[in-house]
Amino acid sequence: MCAALEPVTEPSHSIAPPRRKNYSEEDDVALLRQVLLDRPFDKPRGKVMQHWDSLAATLVASSGFTRSKLSGKNSQSRINQLVRTHRETMKKAALLSGVSEEITERDQLLDELVELLDDATLVEECKKKEEQKKREGDEEASLVARRVAMERLEQTSAAVEDGAQQDNLVRRHLRLFRSEWNSS
Repeated sequence: MCAALEPVTEPSHSIAPPRRKNYSEEDDVALLRQVLLDRPFDKPRGKVMQHWDSLAATLVASSGFTRSKLSGKNSQSRINQLVRTHRETMKKAALLSGVSEEITERDQLLDELVELLDDATLVEECKKKEEQKKREGDEEASLVARRVAMERLEQTSAAVEDGAQQDNLVRRHLRLFRSEWNSS
């Protein structure tokens, strides 16, 4: 009876949410390899996140990747972080001339990725400039067409006015002629 009145106690170990797992060097290398293969950053607008999601699914399914969960957004964020830190490291390394550095596979992959990203950015900028030139050319052509149409309209209006004035003159002469004819 005494046991029934005692509160039920939880086990001493609590169920805590799993801790965040940092990316290992191997995970970064696997992610970089997959990004260089798939090039999701090069995909057309509106399809980029789908490609990042498929890249993440491919990585999770591969045996060389230790993380059990990865989303497209997380993989994109990790790549952006790696590229940002690599660019900063390269700036610092450029200032330290003469110092030899150990270059890892990760660094080589990042060098290649940074080069591809820069090339993709240049291509995108060139496309935008070409589109802007085309828009400006189209706009200029439409302005010329509008100006020509307005000139023609003015000429037509002037011709109609001249015709109307001549018509009025003929009517006056007819009235005068009729009035003279009727009076005679």
